[in-house]
Formats: sequence, structure tokens, C-alpha cells
Amino acid sequence: MNLSDIFSPLRRHRAAVLVMTLVLGLGLFALLVWALPSVQRLTLYATVQPLGEEANTTHYYAAEGAERMAETMVGWVKDPAFREEIQRAAGVAIPDMKRKLSARKQNRANVFFTLKIPAEIATSDTALAKALETGLEESLSGYSVAASADYGLFAVRTYSEPWSIPQRWLAITALFMALVLSILLVYLWELWRGVVSYLWQVEALFPLSPVLQVHTPADGELLPAFMNQFASPRLIGTPPKWHSQWELHTLDSLDAEGDTPVIVVELGRTRLQEVANLRSICGEDAGVVVVG
Repeated sequence: MNLSDIFSPLRRHRAAVLVMTLVLGLGLFALLVWALPSVQRLTLYATVQPLGEEANTTHYYAAEGAERMAETMVGWVKDPAFREEIQRAAGVAIPDMKRKLSARKQNRANVFFTLKIPAEIATSDTALAKALETGLEESLSGYSVAASADYGLFAVRTYSEPWSIPQRWLAITALFMALVLSILLVYLWELWRGVVSYLWQVEALFPLSPVLQVHTPADGELLPAFMNQFASPRLIGTPPKWHSQWELHTLDSLDAEGDTPVIVVELGRTRLQEVANLRSICGEDAGVVVVG
């Protein structure tokens, strides 16, 4: 099966694919805009450094300890109690804060905490920034006591800005998803109808038969030359869409001994069961003309 055969359903339904892509794209774009609204993005940046006797040392273990401490702090955003404490201290409730609060470590001892605040409580960004900083310092202080190693946050900076996914990205995503869905629906539609969709299906049913495939009305000029290889050919099958001038016969009108049936199969229209039945009646040596 070549690429042309694989994409044949798309060629037959290209107008439907285009219409479905546009309609589904508009719907998916509206859904994405609704599901991904604008938010206020709060970012806290800080550096973890050792305190006490280690504060003035450049020893390798002091730097390594600060790096390990930064990694530990990044993991605190996974703690539900830590998130609840931030909301309680700020006096606000953030739905699904587990997804909206993230953290990462950069350059060994630097940490970034990012909180996406819903637009309806965007004015609480200052209170949330303070609550986040306080929560980090308290957790860090408690951890330092338990671990007998003093660490603190330095150069703490916070920044709040409106943030949203650019609409052009949403539009591109929606169109891509709509195109994929439209293509899938076309293949499922032909599969559900049980029609012959590919040339290889015909060749599998008639492995010993000569097969002529015509794509356009101009290709129909090849039909007389194809028919000449049979003694008394007779076309039978579903009338093709753009070859109404072809003279089609019925099975009961054929001379069983003298006539040779040439089965006409129209891709996307002729049902596979119909072709299988004709093979059972006419035999595998019958000629086949595939339209599409």
C-alpha cells in the first residue's frame, strides 16, 4: 500500500475535511480561550546561602549544602500543608493551587517560585507574595533547626505581571487539533459504512485479476483498451459517479459461458461486502475497474 492509497479517503472528502476543520477549529479555539483565561503571574526569586560560621567560608561543602537546600525548597510546593499555609496567611483561596504553584532551581543555589493567580483575585498578589516569602523563611528556619545547619534566603525579589497564552498560539493549536480530528472522522466514517476505501482491498479480493484504476474522467479513455483483453466483457457493479455513460449490466443478464464480468468498484461508495459477494459469484478471474 503506497501513500497515494493511504490518503485516498482524504482526497475524496477534502471539502468535508476543510469545512470540519474550520468549524471544529472555531469551537476548540473558543473552548481553549475559556479553559485558559488570563491570570496574574507572581514570581519570587531568592538565593539560598549558609548562615553562622559557614556564612563567610568558600568551602566546597558550604556551597554544596546550599545547593542541596535549594533542591529541598523546590520540593516544598508538593506539600499540601505548605500550600494551605500560604493561602491561610494571605487570606485567599486559590482553586487547584497544586497546578498553579511551581518551583525550580537555577545556578545551584538560586530558586524560583511561580504562582498563577486567577484574575478574580489578582489584587491579592501582594498578600500572596508576602505569605509565600514568609512561608519559605519559616519552613527554612524549621528545617535548619532539625538538620543542625543554618541556611537563609538572600536577595529575595518578587514580581507580579498579567499573563496569558497568546491567542495566536491557541488558534494554531485549535486548528491543528481540528485538522487531526477531521482526518480521523473521515477514516472512521468510511470504516463505519463498510465501503471499499483502498485499492489494496480490491487487489486482496482479486489477486489473479487484471485491475484498472481511473482517477479522473480523462482516465476513462483507457477503459476500451482494458476491455479488449477479454473475449466478451460486460461491466457490472455500482454506477460510477462521473461515468454514467458506461453501459453497466446485471448479473442475470450475462451469459454464464460466453461473457466475462468486469466488476466496477467505486472507492468510498461501493460496499466491501458487495464486492466480496460479486467475487464469490463471478470468481477471482473477473476483471476489475476501480474508480477513485
